[in-house]
Amino acid sequence: MALSHRRRWGLTPQDLDFANQEREIEIVPMVRLPLTSSNDGPLAPQFGPFNPPQKAKVPLWFALQMKKKGKCRIVVPGWLSVASLEETLREETSSDDFSPLPRDYVELSNTLLHLASDDFPLHSSSDKVKILLKDIREARQAKIRVGAGALNPVHLAMPHLSSMEILELRPTFSTAFQRLRELNPEAERHEAIAGMWLEKEGEARRRAELGEFERGDAQEGMEEEY
Repeated sequence: MALSHRRRWGLTPQDLDFANQEREIEIVPMVRLPLTSSNDGPLAPQFGPFNPPQKAKVPLWFALQMKKKGKCRIVVPGWLSVASLEETLREETSSDDFSPLPRDYVELSNTLLHLASDDFPLHSSSDKVKILLKDIREARQAKIRVGAGALNPVHLAMPHLSSMEILELRPTFSTAFQRLRELNPEAERHEAIAGMWLEKEGEARRRAELGEFERGDAQEGMEEEY
């Protein structure tokens, strides 16, 4: 069976959403509960006990189950407040760097806005949050397009990209890297040299002093190590 275009490149957005269900999030229980499991199976994980109004940390999927039954409200993370997102947007639009948002900020914000919008504080209405997140996403995407101009056969440095942003970029950049490697046969050797400087600086310094990096025959030794 032929694989979809996204599947050929590995993870899909649905995979990220599924994995995100295991991330911990805070809740405020609405009822007192003893140790509680999600089902009656003998191996089912247990959570609790829950004592209102004491907060508790549980996996996102369990928090959503409890919320659906009216047994808790979800504590929206501070970085999703209007004030915090406004500051993030200012940083994104005034700096070439990417703000250090959580790696799963896209998946988590989508889930909470869709399934727990009533848990957002009154001063951080879900509609305002949606607008700010959209503006932040667009600002980051614009910087990604600019950063693509720095692509070389060895690497592309874009710290603080989220999992979803990396997923969206991977097919395009994987193809571009391959094309650049074909145009620059020395790229693999340069990558090995860069890796040695990062992982074995002493050995890299010795080889540089001996001039080995200037000779093509040094590639064989590096291939054995990497």
